[in-house]
Amino acid sequence: MGQNTAERLGDIVGLNNEDKEVIAYGLEQVISNSFTIAITLLVGFFMGVLLEVVTIILCLALARRLVGGAHCTTPWRCAVASCFLITITALVSKLLCLMVSATLLIILFFTGAIVITWIWAPNDSEKKPINDVKKRKRLRLHALTIEVILAFVFIVIAKNSETYQLLAVAGAGGVATMSFTATPLGHKLMARFDKFLGGFFYKKGR
Repeated sequence: MGQNTAERLGDIVGLNNEDKEVIAYGLEQVISNSFTIAITLLVGFFMGVLLEVVTIILCLALARRLVGGAHCTTPWRCAVASCFLITITALVSKLLCLMVSATLLIILFFTGAIVITWIWAPNDSEKKPINDVKKRKRLRLHALTIEVILAFVFIVIAKNSETYQLLAVAGAGGVATMSFTATPLGHKLMARFDKFLGGFFYKKGR
């Protein structure tokens, strides 16, 4: 869809093939991300965790680009994986809040996220490696700063508002889950999930 639209726009305004590819990539990202958010919100609504899902998505929007993490081999598999991870994180966070202190959960989640970020971030992709040492340090520092600020905000919320405790825990869980995908184990698990999705959709298409 993105490629066809880019080709048509490129022909109209007289763009070269390289510019068309850039536009096609951008359109694919917009379409894929929009689809991911829409389907994840829909699933969250039916699972009774819509607000938790919204909180997680907002946290990911702040930190994902800086921390990085594993990806699937196609945008649509990434959409399914993201929907699955966000929804599961929201449900697990809701369950854990029934058994463990919200403040303790937030501290544990962010401690894990900060350690992972310090060791592995920014976790770039093979297609777009970040080779500039200064840029890597800057991205890591920005990611750590955002995580520390979010941790402080969520702890304050958890201590002062029972109404929003669950949302704070869900947001912290989302950051921890995102950070985990930047670890070697996270990459291995995502690769297996990606392979599973590929086999599943292949069988469906036969």
